[in-house]
Amino acid sequence: MLNTNTTNTQTSPRFLVAGKEYVYKLFDAFLKKTVIEDKAIDFSKPVVQNEDGTVEFTDCEKSFSEIIGVAVRAPGKAGTEQPARGRNESDQAYAKRVGQWQKAQKKEQVQVKDFALYNDALDNYLNGMDTNVAEGEVAAEYMKVTESKVNEKTVKTMTVSKEFKENLDLALAHYNWLWSLGVNSLWQGRVFVKGDLQATDIAIKDLVSKFVTAGGDEKNTRKVWQDKLKSVFLAQDYAKSSDCLILKEYFSNAQESGEAKKPRKETLVTASKVAEKFEKSIATYIEKKGYKDFLTKFRKKDIVLLNAIIRRFVSWPTRPEFDRMEDVKLALVDYVFKTRKDLDAPVRNGLLHFCNPDKYINFYTFREKVAYVEHHKTLLSDYIDSGEAKYNGEDSLFYSLKGVTDGEFEGEYRANRTEERICHIYDKLHTPAAV
Repeated sequence: MLNTNTTNTQTSPRFLVAGKEYVYKLFDAFLKKTVIEDKAIDFSKPVVQNEDGTVEFTDCEKSFSEIIGVAVRAPGKAGTEQPARGRNESDQAYAKRVGQWQKAQKKEQVQVKDFALYNDALDNYLNGMDTNVAEGEVAAEYMKVTESKVNEKTVKTMTVSKEFKENLDLALAHYNWLWSLGVNSLWQGRVFVKGDLQATDIAIKDLVSKFVTAGGDEKNTRKVWQDKLKSVFLAQDYAKSSDCLILKEYFSNAQESGEAKKPRKETLVTASKVAEKFEKSIATYIEKKGYKDFLTKFRKKDIVLLNAIIRRFVSWPTRPEFDRMEDVKLALVDYVFKTRKDLDAPVRNGLLHFCNPDKYINFYTFREKVAYVEHHKTLLSDYIDSGEAKYNGEDSLFYSLKGVTDGEFEGEYRANRTEERICHIYDKLHTPAAV
C-alpha cells in the first residue's frame, strides 16, 4: 500500500493522483458553492462544465449554513437594549418604535431557539439516531427525543418536523457526497482478504498451463474436466498455501454448491475450453468474494468529523471574503488539523490531500502515513525541519496520533512534522541521482 500512484512534474502538485484532475475540480466546486456562496447543492441536477475548464454545481433555494446548523442571523442583531426616546418624539411614534423592537426581539428569540433545536437534531441524526417525522400540525422548531427499552438496552428515537427532516437529509447528502468523492475515486478502499492477489494470479496461470498440457487435444465433458482441474490444483504446493486461499475456497464451493440444474446434453470439449471458462469464472469469484471494503467502517466517524470541521469553518466569526479558491483551501487546512482532536477519523487526511495535493500525500489513513515514514526512515538522515518554533506551537493545537503499532512498524503521527517528512522522503525517491 506504499505505492502513491502520483504524478510529479514541474507543472503538477507532488501527490496529485494522475488522471483524476476532474475529481479535484469537483472538490473545488463543492467549496465554491457551499462555503463561498453559502448555497445548498441540488444533487439531482447535473454538474455544469464551464468553458474555462472549471465545473459548477446547481444550487437549490436553501442556505448551506442553515442546513448544517450554523446560525446565519447571529443573536443581537435586533439590539439588546430598548431604544431611547428621541427629542420631541411623540408618544405615538415612540410607542410604535418600541413595539417594532419588541417584535424583533421576540422573532430573534424564536430563531435562536429554532437554531439550537436544529443543531441538536443534526448532531443526533449524524450519530445515527432513529428519526421519525412528526404527524399533524407542529411548530417549525419541533424536535423531541424519546427513550425506550429494547432487549434491555435503552434506545433513543428522535421525532422532528417535516421541515427539519428535509434539512437533515440534505445536510447528510452533502456530507455523503463529499465522503464518497474521495473514497470512490482516490483512496484504495478495498483490500484483498483471501490470500495474496499476486500469488493467486501466478497460481492461476500455472494451474491453467499444467491443466491444458495434461489434457492435450483430448475431448471430454465439462464435468469430467472440472473434476480433473480440481485434482490438478490439489496436487500443487500452492493448494496448501494461505496465499491462495481464494482458490481453495473457489474449488470447495464449486464442489459443494449442489444446486439442481436442468439436465442438458453434454458436449465434448477440450481442456483449453474449460480452462478459458475457469479463468473467467475465478476472476468473477475473486471480484465478488476476495475483497473487503475497509473504508466503509470509518464512514460514521468520518461524517461526524466532516460536519464538525465544515460547521466550524463556516461559522468562523472573522472569516474573510475569499477571492481565490486556493485561499479558501489554505485556511480550511488549519481547521482540518485542529477540529475534534479527540476523533481519529481518517477523513482528516482526505481533506488535507484535497486542499493541498502538493503538501499532503494521497493516503487515507494515518497508519499508512506512519508506515511510509518508517519504511523509508533511512532517507531522513539529512532531513532538517523547516520551522521548529512553528511545529512546537502546532503540537498542542493540531491533531496527533501517538503510539501507533502494527507488529511490522511503530511510530507516531504529528501533523505537519510527519507531513513534511513524507514530502522529504518522496522527493528523494523521485529525484534522479546526481551524475
